[in-house]
Amino acid sequence: TLARLLEGSQAYTGGPLAAGEFYAARQQPDAAAAAYRAGIESDAENRKLYRKKLARLEYERGNLAGAKEHLDAVLKDAPGDTEAITMMQALVLREGNEAEARSAVATLRSLAEQTPDSTEGWRLLSMLPQEELTRVSQKELDQYYKATHG
Repeated sequence: TLARLLEGSQAYTGGPLAAGEFYAARQQPDAAAAAYRAGIESDAENRKLYRKKLARLEYERGNLAGAKEHLDAVLKDAPGDTEAITMMQALVLREGNEAEARSAVATLRSLAEQTPDSTEGWRLLSMLPQEELTRVSQKELDQYYKATHG
């Protein structure tokens, strides 16, 4: 059972992740968050992954401060983590400060350009909802964004 996955997390380090994914897929964010928090406590090797999962949950719930807290922790330990950087820029875009949003889009474009595989770079940009990519041209969105979602 799922409870056994979480209870035996010392023996099965992937238990909290599997349980969290299960709950998240079933639209049970509180249970998913509890599982991911258990993973942070029991699985130091994958703590960064659990924090990113929690950040995504908090972002989806509209708890931007909670999402930022988890991303700050990830970026403190791994400043070059492109997924965490991308998620942090999504927070900036969602908060609506125009100057910061321009900077966020520039950062995301830079990450996309630095990524050896342009598909991977656009995958990073595609983590953001398309309506939040207001500083990306429609031509670029038509060419790349939809291709990574198709």
